[in-house]
Amino acid sequence: MIAAVSLLGYAAAMATVGPWLLNRTRWTLRSPRLGILAWFALVSSVLVAVLMASVVAWLPRWPGTRGLADLLNTCAMLLQQQYRTPAGAVTGTVGLLLALAVVARLLLCGMRIGVTTRRARRAQRHLISMVGPVSGPHPGYHVVHHQEPAAYCIPGRHPEIVLTSATLSSLDGPQLRAVLAHEREHLRGHHHLLVALAEAARDAFPFVPAFVAAFEEITRLVEMRADQRAVEATDELTLASALLRLAQGRTPIGSLAAGGSALVARVGRLTEPMQPLTLAHGVAVHVAALMLAVVPVLIAAAPALAVVSAPYCPVW
Repeated sequence: MIAAVSLLGYAAAMATVGPWLLNRTRWTLRSPRLGILAWFALVSSVLVAVLMASVVAWLPRWPGTRGLADLLNTCAMLLQQQYRTPAGAVTGTVGLLLALAVVARLLLCGMRIGVTTRRARRAQRHLISMVGPVSGPHPGYHVVHHQEPAAYCIPGRHPEIVLTSATLSSLDGPQLRAVLAHEREHLRGHHHLLVALAEAARDAFPFVPAFVAAFEEITRLVEMRADQRAVEATDELTLASALLRLAQGRTPIGSLAAGGSALVARVGRLTEPMQPLTLAHGVAVHVAALMLAVVPVLIAAAPALAVVSAPYCPVW
């Protein structure tokens, strides 16, 4: 029972305090890639903790417990005692149903998002094919006639980068290279999948602060990550000026746009460049992310480890 309560307490703490701690730091802006890793580690830690709590509550009702007790005698009975909960049958059933509900909810929301975005992208591709290019084929991108400047990519099996005719007339050569590099990084990094995963967690459990904050931050950080790559093709000020010219452009559902979310923060980051994270800082972030994934498992396994380490337990 202690393990299940500890896991639920850990999940509640990570779901509320975790976003507050991450939002107070600025190192995620210095390394968007590591920031994305940290937010996904937080979301995963909360989900794993809840699932492990459900499993721990159900464990004493597992049909194999009796056979295990026959095999290991005292050791297995102690193991069952460690995980025993009040109203065992009821608690075990609730734990199993909770685990199934969490997984089913995530899968349902993920499927709904996938279907919606796939339909939107198919409709956009059909519209582009109907409109056709403005003035013949362009290498690396597709141009459609529109009075508003906009640039976006359509992910999928046949990814495309789309620019409006107003974009070509608004941007100079270096600005256009920066925008194209930004969109290519979205496609190369499969950023649409990262955003979709975060969106599925948020839609499945909108009452969890960590999931809401993770979606907002990951949506912003994937744009900053693409900005980083675009700067390598030109420079910060060129990209910033291009983003400002694309700020008013609208993009279809299911696409990722250069003039997308958190434009003020992105332009500020470009006009006042930050020092990249040191190697030691990067290693620390990776270790912390690994710990977030491992801690719920350790909490769940602690009673079993205590029993197994007993001198009278004939496991080893």
